[in-house]
Amino acid sequence: MKKMIKISFIIALILNYSCTKENPEENQTSLKLTPENLVGEWRKIGAFKSTDSSGVDLSNENLMNSMDDCRKDDIYKYIVSNNSSNIIKWGYGNNICEDEGQEKNQFIEIGTWTLDERGSLNYNYSDVQEAYRILKLDREELLIREKSGILENDTIKYYFEKYKRLN
Repeated sequence: MKKMIKISFIIALILNYSCTKENPEENQTSLKLTPENLVGEWRKIGAFKSTDSSGVDLSNENLMNSMDDCRKDDIYKYIVSNNSSNIIKWGYGNNICEDEGQEKNQFIEIGTWTLDERGSLNYNYSDVQEAYRILKLDREELLIREKSGILENDTIKYYFEKYKRLN
């Protein structure tokens, strides 16, 4: 009888674990392109130039490799505002650049942003406007591309940024 109870207990534990285990495929399901789905904290994990405008082939060198370590873990916070423009804030991650007077996880407002259902993501910083296209948005990752390519050596190259969701 004790052996039967022990076996039943082990089976119950296994079933409970398998039912509560996070499904990685669920996190990679594309989200609807709405401001609410973009809200949160994101860390830039990649910056690339590619001739492939779809972002499928980003095998080129990660441009972040040449950046200072204190810039490689910066955090961008997207906030939806009901009574004004959506806000984007920037802050350091764990590595802080010296002599800049900012502390870890301290955020400053750097501009505003808009997003439409077609994936047009527009940033406004002071007098500068930047237009991007969202190519991928899921629970873990954001991939954006500058809308306009740049002509380099008779070839159009596109600039991409890849982000990991922190919350």
